[in-house]
Amino acid sequence: MALSIVCGVGFALVAGFVAGLIGHRRDLIAGIILVPIIAVPALISIVTRPGAGALWSQTASLVVMAPAGLVGDWIRLSRLRRSLGLKE
Repeated sequence: MALSIVCGVGFALVAGFVAGLIGHRRDLIAGIILVPIIAVPALISIVTRPGAGALWSQTASLVVMAPAGLVGDWIRLSRLRRSLGLKE
């Protein structure tokens, strides 16, 4: 379980970083859009299948992986600002 969560967080961080690169933006919009893309399917899975088994993966997606996507975009933005010499 822990390895799955760590890998999920890692991939979410990379997804946020790459989404920001693709978007060519100087704000966090790509990361903000990525959060519900990760969180909504997990929430739907929790709501539509109550009592259907372990919910650790969906809960981890909501609590840890979705915010990690935004953090990945924030890391990309902070690196961009540092390379341009701008204040954060």
